[in-house]
Amino acid sequence: MAFLWNKMAGLWQPSGLVHFVVGPHPSVHETTVKTEDCKTSPVQKTFQVQKDVLMELSPVVKAAVTGEYKERATNEIMLPQFDPDDFELFIRLAQSVAFSSPPEICVPIINDSLVLRVVPIAAYLGVEAMLKMMEEHVQNNPSLVTIVVFEEARVQIQWRESVFIRLFDEVTTPGPGSNANPQLFTKGVETIHSGPISVQGEKTPGYFYGATWQPANYHNLILKCEHHENLAKLSIPTSMGFMQVVIEHKCKAI
Repeated sequence: MAFLWNKMAGLWQPSGLVHFVVGPHPSVHETTVKTEDCKTSPVQKTFQVQKDVLMELSPVVKAAVTGEYKERATNEIMLPQFDPDDFELFIRLAQSVAFSSPPEICVPIINDSLVLRVVPIAAYLGVEAMLKMMEEHVQNNPSLVTIVVFEEARVQIQWRESVFIRLFDEVTTPGPGSNANPQLFTKGVETIHSGPISVQGEKTPGYFYGATWQPANYHNLILKCEHHENLAKLSIPTSMGFMQVVIEHKCKAI
């Protein structure tokens, strides 16, 4: 019993903690400086976390604090690229995963906002269990911005067919002369067309610009301008999967 008590107590001793220093160094970003959208720059903050918790969840943290790195001696991991508020959400979620949501931990609700804030950190630290939770939310409630956050974090996801169909509906809108139920999607620079097509030129996987698809008797589907930039961020596998599903479900054979 004494051995067990000593082991449990050790988790709360300094040797059982790892320190995460999150946010830009004050010399890089003064805390009084405001960004263009009037939000103050994040203030650097240090988090003390039970080492065993994140070592279990994150192979990156385990390697840092047990391998031949300076973090092993200092028990300090620097994460200047992340916002401390986002990291706090990450830690709360990590604790809920590690301890099966004990009542004393206020577990964040998984929604689009949480996905956008937590996925970059979870991907950087390799927390697969958390990424799976975030992925399941996006698979069931897809949106372009939440898909892109996985793409930018270089997390490879096998998106479901239903995700691409929802994505198509999100990024397009009927243009002039369109019927109520457009049945065909083809690529173009600013306009997506529906109707029988003849394909000319080379397709460009991974991007929604530069292809030359010449439709005949088409209906217009306008690509919403606000989505241009994010669509260009989709990886080649995701773009190809998107195009395949759209053509299969939105096109008629010539």
